[in-house]
Amino acid sequence: PAVPVFVDGVYMARNSTTLTDLLDIAAVEVLRGPQGTLFGRNSVAGAVLVRHAKPDASEFDVKGAVEIGNYGTLNIEGIVNVPLVTDKVAARLAVKSTNNDGFYENLTDGSKYGGTDRLTILPSLAFTPSDNLEIILRGEFVRERDDSWANTPYS
Repeated sequence: PAVPVFVDGVYMARNSTTLTDLLDIAAVEVLRGPQGTLFGRNSVAGAVLVRHAKPDASEFDVKGAVEIGNYGTLNIEGIVNVPLVTDKVAARLAVKSTNNDGFYENLTDGSKYGGTDRLTILPSLAFTPSDNLEIILRGEFVRERDDSWANTPYS
């Protein structure tokens, strides 16, 4: 792509890898224009930088959200930040379940099509052994059981 996407400094080589749930995001930067000096020769039209939130070793925090909507939409999100050693070690866990029945109807049997059933888990662990060093270990688990998008014939 002419505009590459970087998630926590890691280049996402395919657009499909960037279409996951945006969960526990601290910042999104959109850089316009050629960015070849900083991000390589393939960033001719700009770059998108996505940064996840870091574990905080100073404060315990819990956040959650529930979204209910049309077409059987039920999205549940939770984030837990736990300081393990004050100002030195912290763990953070973000989980999101994204579900809907689909927006298309099969006219033959009346069933829904194009639904989403996705689970995203983002664990992270931060070590701060000194003022000049911070080590963050981050993982990502995504289970997708989505339907394919329905094709619409045009004449």
